[in-house]
Amino acid sequence: MNNSISFVDWKNSINELVRKEINLNIDDLPDQPYRFLYDSKLLSPKAVSFIILGDFFKNTINDIEFILDNNL
Repeated sequence: MNNSISFVDWKNSINELVRKEINLNIDDLPDQPYRFLYDSKLLSPKAVSFIILGDFFKNTINDIEFILDNNL
C-alpha cells in the first residue's frame, strides 16, 4: 500500500467502511494500532476494516455464546 493519503484521511476511510457494515464508528470500538498500521504501509483501509470487523464479530459471537451457556 502506498501512503499517498494523510493518516487522518486513511483513518476516515476505515471509519466509513466499518460504519457502512455495522453502523458504529471505529472510535466506539476497541483500540487498534492505527498509527503503526498506517506507517507500515502494508495494509489498505479496506484490509484494516476487515480486521476491525473480524474482531467485532468474534467478540459478538463470544458474547452470545456466553449468554447462551449461562442461560442469561
